[in-house]
Amino acid sequence: MASSGCYRQPMDQRVERSPVELQVGGQKYRVLASAGDDTLLRLAALVDSKLREHAGPHQNTPQGLLLAAMALAHELEEERARRQQVERRSREVLHGVLSRVDAALGTLGQQAPGTAELAAEPAVVEVRRKASERAADVGRDD
Repeated sequence: MASSGCYRQPMDQRVERSPVELQVGGQKYRVLASAGDDTLLRLAALVDSKLREHAGPHQNTPQGLLLAAMALAHELEEERARRQQVERRSREVLHGVLSRVDAALGTLGQQAPGTAELAAEPAVVEVRRKASERAADVGRDD
């Protein structure tokens, strides 16, 4: 999965930024990160919302922050599982389509004289190769 770029960037690509003041759980934090101010404020608001939702009276404690972090981690895990399920289903559908295309090309070669060579045509071979590569790429994590 690609990095959001919020906290990690190669040394040669780092840009000098001013600290951004964020408020989470009633506490103010000054943060330096490669993400823009709007992104940091949006993320801080999300964490603050989870903190209020899950920490109750423990908002200003390490335990409260832990509860909010655990809730966010749980949501992330669920979203990853959903994404993997969609990727699996997409691969199955794509393989089904490729099988039908292969079957159609095979039938075409049997029905008309001279069309058997169509399956070996460079353009057809290239389309099948690219489709197979894309099917394999769907399952790879970024």
